Amino acid sequence: MPLYDYIDGTMDMSTEKLYKNSLKGKEETPNVVHLTHLTTLQSIYHLRIGFCSKTFPYLVSKEKEVINNLIENAIIVAEGKGAIVVSLGLLNQKHPNLKIKIVDGSGLAVAVVLHSIPAGTDRVLLRGKPSKTSCAIALALCQRGTKVWLVGEGLTDQDQRKASSGTCFIPFSQFPVKKTHEDCAYQMTPAMAVPRTLENMHTCENWLPRRVMSAWRIAGIVHALEEWDLHESGGTLNDIDKVWRATLNHGFLPLSP
Repeated sequence: MPLYDYIDGTMDMSTEKLYKNSLKGKEETPNVVHLTHLTTLQSIYHLRIGFCSKTFPYLVSKEKEVINNLIENAIIVAEGKGAIVVSLGLLNQKHPNLKIKIVDGSGLAVAVVLHSIPAGTDRVLLRGKPSKTSCAIALALCQRGTKVWLVGEGLTDQDQRKASSGTCFIPFSQFPVKKTHEDCAYQMTPAMAVPRTLENMHTCENWLPRRVMSAWRIAGIVHALEEWDLHESGGTLNDIDKVWRATLNHGFLPLSP
């Protein structure tokens, strides 16, 4: 803001023209679009500004149709802009004729959780609302021969206090677990470190460290890089081992517990 130049009449007269020309930049045509929303007040600082009055009442039943329509329209706009993949939370595929691929990232989220469980673990207690992700984790653990204790309703503070000292909590949801047990370990939500070659990374969940990206975002990127011609939404789950190997091949790294 050249305030003093403006007051004293010493401002470069080409400033305004230069500013207007800088706004005419070439329109972006991204390959991958990730639909997200504000989660906490701090998360505002990690997102590009684009508020909408209908993005907050997710838990209000009468607003769900409005929210779904906004998401649906965003996907159609992304298709028109030339994007090839849209990654987001769980969403039923309503437009099977679209060329754009819908990726909810469940396959990679499952893979990250499975590889976060310490080697030699023979029993796992699953808590939290039953979901596509939790069911896939339970099935994979059973196939390994791991004893799965329970898939229940939401994880509460009382549930955590029942855990013995030294228990490791590994979230399989997009939101972190509220830490209430001082003698237990808590891992991050499914996420991985990004490759060193990835530049201009400016958005991520506000509870993740720098240069760490959630599995749901990464899944969309890998899907586009691999040019997979399939959707991962609704009841469809990407091959867990395939998506894990592809993600590692593109330079994404597992996080240390």
